[in-house]
Amino acid sequence: MKPLSQLPEQHIRSRNSGHLAAVREKTMHEVPGCAIASKQFCRRYDLAIDFCENLPVFEFYVIDYISRMMEDADMTARISLSHVSGRCGNAGKILPTGSRIRPVSSRTGLV
Repeated sequence: MKPLSQLPEQHIRSRNSGHLAAVREKTMHEVPGCAIASKQFCRRYDLAIDFCENLPVFEFYVIDYISRMMEDADMTARISLSHVSGRCGNAGKILPTGSRIRPVSSRTGLV
C-alpha cells in the first residue's frame, strides 16, 4: 500500500489548494460580509463560503454572485441553505474517496 503522500488525492489536493486559496481571497475581497464556512478546516477538496450562518442573511443576488465567481474560476458551485460550496473542476464529493474505497473493496471481494 502506498504512503498517504503518494496517493492520487494528495496530488489533486496539492494542485488545487492554491486555486482554492485564490478564489477564497477574491471572494472575501469582493463580497463584504461573507465568511469562510466554520467547518472549512474539515474540507480538503472544496471551498465553502457562508452567507447566513452566524452572519446576516445575504440577498439572493449576492449568493448568486458568489456562485458565479466560483464557476468563472472553473469550479463547480452548489448553493446550500447556509453556504456556497465550490469544487475544482466537476469533481463530486465521492471522487476523492475512490482510491481508498477500491483497495478495501478489492480485498473484501465487493468489487
